[in-house]
Amino acid sequence: MIRTLLLFVALVLGGCATAPNEPEPSRPLWGGLTPGPHRVGFDLSWTEDGSRPGWNGGKRPIQVWRWYPARPGGERMTLLDYGRLSATEAGAPSGWMSDESSVFAIGEDALPAGGREKLAAIIAGAARSAPAARGRYPLIVMGPGWSYESPVNQHLLAEYLASRGYVVVAAPLTGAAQLKAAVTPADFDAQVRDIDFLIDRFKAHPSVDPSRIGLFGFDLGGMSAVAAATGRDDVDAVVGFDTGVIAQSLIDQLLTPRGVRFSELQVPYLHATRPTAENVARRLPPETLAIFENAPAERLLVRVPGMRHADYALPGALEGVYPAFWGPVPENPAPKLQALIQTAGAFFDRHLKDDDTPLSPPPPLTLQSWPAAR
Repeated sequence: MIRTLLLFVALVLGGCATAPNEPEPSRPLWGGLTPGPHRVGFDLSWTEDGSRPGWNGGKRPIQVWRWYPARPGGERMTLLDYGRLSATEAGAPSGWMSDESSVFAIGEDALPAGGREKLAAIIAGAARSAPAARGRYPLIVMGPGWSYESPVNQHLLAEYLASRGYVVVAAPLTGAAQLKAAVTPADFDAQVRDIDFLIDRFKAHPSVDPSRIGLFGFDLGGMSAVAAATGRDDVDAVVGFDTGVIAQSLIDQLLTPRGVRFSELQVPYLHATRPTAENVARRLPPETLAIFENAPAERLLVRVPGMRHADYALPGALEGVYPAFWGPVPENPAPKLQALIQTAGAFFDRHLKDDDTPLSPPPPLTLQSWPAAR
């Protein structure tokens, strides 16, 4: 019996030693990121914006994802738990997705074979329902992107910021009149108003310092964050990852009908995308740098070479743990994504925590800056 047990243990340990793609036991997607001094808590709930009709026939339903500085306690989560909570949280309206893997879909692409099991093996950086740390913290409201509709795609940034003393909230991107969002002025407007709703809701939260508010957006969410910030006087900084605010055709389609003018964005803005030549090679719309020129506040443009659009989100982070999870890539984008997240954190610290440390992204990231126009 003892010999059999020892043989079993040896086989298990041997298997672990020869499985380089297995995730590490903690913070596997954080890579080279050094977390802040706080533990991270997470909760998910449903609410509704009673001022607007919803896609389910009633008032507009909004699922609220919240990461926050926490004390020890709560239930340690895996990455798949984000999907489980989203699919099963009480209060979901009729028609909401019931498949726990739906939040990980990339456009119409479902999880690859074995994807559920791999996500379930990855330990998240947050603990569910952990007791909140004492104090009041700056608020970051995140806007997800189209075809990357779930906030889970930016959970790495959210966990990182919460560990550094931020309350981070987000809502899945849904349409104005249907669950699935489209790139239309109506659905774009719906996300802008969701961001406004979350700002107003959490400004009054006891853990939030209402005088320090930042916005983040990926893809369509980045355009929504800029649009929301131009209509408010309580936002202090905005960050956008690979967003359409430098694409004239998307500006004409979404920002212009809403009456958004970049000259009205009074706060500092950091934008991240690929080098111009790579954007041209990908046949993306021609760039316009109007949001940077003659601006009333600091503007920063970070170029990150060799990044697919998906690499600015969860798919890129997963490459550091499960290579080719979503398909082959020329190189591992995870270290560059981590460097970009670190840069975004430093930018928010600069403008929401009065930290005057100069921003200096590591190579191969490059930084171009425009000082505030006088």
